[in-house]
Parts: sequence; structure tokens; C-alpha cells
Amino acid sequence: GDKSAYGDLEATEELKTDDAPDTTEFLGYSSTESVSRVTRIRHTAPGKAKVALDRTPFYAESGGQTGDTGVIGSYRVINTTKSAGIFWHDIEGEDMEWLLGNEVEVRVESPRRSKTQRHHTATHLLQASLRHHLGTSVNQAGSYNGPDNLRFDFTHGKALSQEEISKVEQTVNEEILKNTTVVTYADLPIAEAKAKGAMALFGEKYGDKVRMVEIGEFSKELCGGTHVRTTGEIGLFKIVSESSAASGVRRIEAVCGEAAYALVNQQQSDLKEAASLLKTNPKEIVQAVEKTLEQLKEERKKREKAEMAAMSGGSAQTETQDVKGVTLWVKNFGDADQKVASQAIDNEANGKPNQVTLGVVVGEKITFMCKVGPDALAKGAHAGNLLREVAKIAGGGGGGQAAFATAGGRDATKVDDALSAAGELLGSQLP
Repeated sequence: GDKSAYGDLEATEELKTDDAPDTTEFLGYSSTESVSRVTRIRHTAPGKAKVALDRTPFYAESGGQTGDTGVIGSYRVINTTKSAGIFWHDIEGEDMEWLLGNEVEVRVESPRRSKTQRHHTATHLLQASLRHHLGTSVNQAGSYNGPDNLRFDFTHGKALSQEEISKVEQTVNEEILKNTTVVTYADLPIAEAKAKGAMALFGEKYGDKVRMVEIGEFSKELCGGTHVRTTGEIGLFKIVSESSAASGVRRIEAVCGEAAYALVNQQQSDLKEAASLLKTNPKEIVQAVEKTLEQLKEERKKREKAEMAAMSGGSAQTETQDVKGVTLWVKNFGDADQKVASQAIDNEANGKPNQVTLGVVVGEKITFMCKVGPDALAKGAHAGNLLREVAKIAGGGGGGQAAFATAGGRDATKVDDALSAAGELLGSQLP
């Protein structure tokens, strides 16, 4: 294997003391500091290693809760994981080999742990609230609890309505405000835990003794994570999003405590900025938005009306000719709004059964449009076939039905040539 930064030691090789225990004693439910002995070291890369202690206050990543960070002696702990009962602390630094067999002061990064605990306890309240409002078919399907946010996946067949989301969020906040003591039962016989109504994760294997976290009568779950002492420590709870995680599984992302406070501050700031742009105050922003949208709608109507009037007045290039007894009306609308041009063609074709009405818009893209009246149809005129040939001249293609068709072009310099050829192309369709 690869060589480590420590001479001939393999990167995957483990150094350990003769009396290294098979499992790590976890102190983290009651303490965030300890004096511990380093019993194992695995050098993973230059300046990096995994270290095991005889006992540790560091929570190892599991059950959806992120691993603790902190310090071991003078070394930074960037994550904590667990394997076969041994807690591994990922540390960074130089000259770590001396740690083996020695006692060092270890300390969890308490502010980060506190933030994570708030989110974890809030997740228990969230699941109970979801089951209260959506029914007991709701079951946990995955979770993440970290210092910055929580994510909770749960079984449910459809998206939550905004009203359901609001009710779920409100119930969680009501439980937080009760400041209920969070009670933990350690080494509880599993039969007793189930008798108390504890929820277990579907498919999870449990031993004869379990750890149960109880929040009054509202929530009882089997859980090995760390939690706040009372629900009031969680602070404000805000749902950020609700989405699909998989078929039959929904996902809620939420924040609480400092993260929720930061979210509300940002939302207030955005609201004030939006109100300022609309020249109103935040309390009246909805009415201001509605008024602005209505004004935009009216302005669009006026613009379309003006463009229609300009087109009807002949400001755009128009040609009318007789082709074997059928009237051909052709107009280049330039860069006019396509919707307005389409309406102008409808207006021009209306009441003219013996007319072929053809127009083109030359904007960001080139669009040909054609309508054929019923009498012209009877004589052999076909909108789709005509436009297919016209559009070819402008480097495009398309077609459609006999009575109406659209086609695209690519070369704007060939549009006039295409329109000029329309008479001859229509003539080839007529007897």
C-alpha cells in the first residue's frame, strides 16, 4: 500500500497500545470535555490521521446526526465516526505519533454541538407533528441533523399543501414554547420502550436494551443522538422547503435557533428591498405587486392595440395580387410582436374566403404564418405546402394543415425573396 509520512508504516496500518479496548466509552451525553488516553492511530495521509481514545465526549456520526468537531490536545478534530464500537476522530496536524499511549485534554466544539442538538430534537418534534396532521402512515425514511439545518425524509404519497406545511410548523413551535423537559431513558428494555409508545425506525435492528428520548406525551422515539435539555432551547423553528425525495417519499428541510433567526432577518431584508423598489412599505407589498402587474397588463394591451393599428394602417410592407383567381395577401411585419402579427393575419383573413393570407415576423427568429380561406382551399391552395416551399428559400422549413400553417426561417436576408416567390409557388398549386 501507500507509504505514510511516518517512515515504513503503511497508510492503512494501525498503531495501538497493548491494552487498547475493543470499544470506546462514550461520555458525550453528559460532558463535552475529558482527559482521555490515545489508544489507536491510523495515519491516512500526510498531516492527517484517525485517532481512537479509551473514552470520548465526541459524538460519532450516526442516526442522521453529524459527527462532532473540536480538539484533541493541540490537534483539530474535523469529524468523528464510529466502526465496530470504536470512535475514530479525524485529526489534522504534524508529528502525531507521540500521542499513542498518552493522556490528552479533549474538548468538543460546544457551540456547534448545541446547534446540532437543537436541530435533532426539532426533528423529533417535526415527525410527531407530521403524524399528528397527516396520519400515522407517516414514517421516517431518512434524516440529517447538522449545525446549520435539518433534513427529514418521510413516507407520504403526495406533496403537502401550504396550509398543511403551516400547521405542521405551527405545532412544532407550540411544542417548543411549552419548554417541555426532554427525558432520556438509557438501557431501557425494548419491550418496556414499546409499551411506552416509543417509535422505532422501520427495518432498524435493536438490542435487548435501548435508549428512548421522550418529549412529554408528544414524542417518544428510540434514539442514540444528543438532545437539548428542554424544548425551549430549540428557539424558533422554520420550514424552508418541502419537496419530493423519491417515489412515495417527501422531504422537509428546516432550520431552528440561530439559523432560523438568520433566515427571518434575510427574508425581512429582502422584503424591505422589494418594497423600496415598488415605492411602498412592506405591509402593503402584496397590493403594490398586484397593482404593478395590472399596470403592466394594461400597458401591454395598449402596446398591442397600437401595433395592430399601425399594421392595419399599412406601415409594414404589404402586397396583394391575383393568382389564377385567388387573392394572395402578403405582409412583412418586421420585428413586430408575433402574437400581434398573428392577430393581424386573423383579422385580415376574416370574411375573405377566396384569400390566401401570408405574413412573416423577422425578430429574434423568423416565423412565417399562412391562412387559406375555404373557397381558396376548394381551388387547391394549401397553407402547409406553400409555407414549406417559401421557408426553404429563407433557409428554413416547416408546414402544417391546409387551412393554417407556420414555418421557420434562418436567413433574414432571404425573407423578401421568399415572399416574392409566394405568388409563383401558389400558382403551382392551382389549376
